[in-house]
Amino acid sequence: MFNCAACNLDFTTKRGLESHYKTKKHFSGNADKKFKCDCGRSFSFRQGLHNHKQSCTYVAVNNDEENSEIESESSQVIPIDARVSQIESDLRKKTEELTDVLSRLSQLEKVKTSVSQLEAKIKRQPTIIYQDSKRCKIPDQVRLDICTKQNGQCKGCDQVLGDFFQLDHIVALRFGGTHDDSNLQALCGQCHNEKSALESIHRLEIQEAVSTILEKHKESRRLNMATS
Repeated sequence: MFNCAACNLDFTTKRGLESHYKTKKHFSGNADKKFKCDCGRSFSFRQGLHNHKQSCTYVAVNNDEENSEIESESSQVIPIDARVSQIESDLRKKTEELTDVLSRLSQLEKVKTSVSQLEAKIKRQPTIIYQDSKRCKIPDQVRLDICTKQNGQCKGCDQVLGDFFQLDHIVALRFGGTHDDSNLQALCGQCHNEKSALESIHRLEIQEAVSTILEKHKESRRLNMATS
């Protein structure tokens, strides 16, 4: 089988091919050929191009690539509903994050306010003139009398007092308490420790309460003196 590459024509004999080269149907160049394949070959007649494309591997490969690109692009297309759902999900997430930030800011503002109030409270801490705060030994008889008055029970938890109970100042000496019997009570060791700890923790509050009471009675005394 002999083939004219320019015209894409097949001949059974070499002589037939050579005769074809001498005819007007054959053109040795590509300048006058109007039908061109993507692979670069040109043809004078449409039929020649058609016959060539049946076996042109370039066209087949190119078509496969185009089809694969189209399929790839189509596979990447996201449906509108899915995109809307994704946008809504992102928006909800951002909203939750913003809500969390605002909540933290609100908590910080509360802490700031509490600190400011505490600072103001410390600045207006009352000045208390303490009475005699020197500790002295309480006579054993006084200890016994107070324990007997309480029926041998702790004034804090009502438990039976042992031999080594502790005598406590109801109003602590540092807050103006005295050694009078009326300001003394018998406590077990645990209750005494708890009371001392509470007095230390709430020292400012206790001092402020004592100062308020003193100012109240001081004002009443002034009124009584003015009217008498």
